[in-house]
Amino acid sequence: MSKNKILNLIVLVFLCSSTAGCASLQKKFVRKKNLEKKQKKHPVLVAYDAKQETPQAEGLYKKRYFFWKTWHLELVNRLDMNYKKRTLCFDRALQKLIEMQEFLNEQKKEDLEILISRLKALEPAVKKNKNLLQTDLNKLKRSLEKIRRQIEANFGYLDVKDSLVIPQGKVF
Repeated sequence: MSKNKILNLIVLVFLCSSTAGCASLQKKFVRKKNLEKKQKKHPVLVAYDAKQETPQAEGLYKKRYFFWKTWHLELVNRLDMNYKKRTLCFDRALQKLIEMQEFLNEQKKEDLEILISRLKALEPAVKKNKNLLQTDLNKLKRSLEKIRRQIEANFGYLDVKDSLVIPQGKVF
């Protein structure tokens, strides 16, 4: 063998052994994270009262009213799109109206029950077909908008502020 071949062989063996080594190739070339920086972060502590009062009827009613309004508007906007989304929006809007009703006194409860029954009457039309005809769609939108306007006019927070009660035996 010539000196060139021997030298090439030695260099090749040296390169192979230096890259192979004990650790994997990736570990050799990846920068190690500085652990001290991570440990210097201090946890944030938040004090809270373990004896929290029961939520007020005003806040609970406002939340349900806001959720009803959102689901109802979503229903009106999605009537001509997805069948599953349409039925989900209808069910959730109806559910939130029924939850709103729990926070009202007897007179307002009866008034809201009338509007809930009108909304329930539209259930077969909403859930009837996967594809609604344009005439049915327009009629349904008008009916839903009318119910929305009536609820907003008579059951907004300022309108029922004096009629709110906390239901007994309910956990929120």
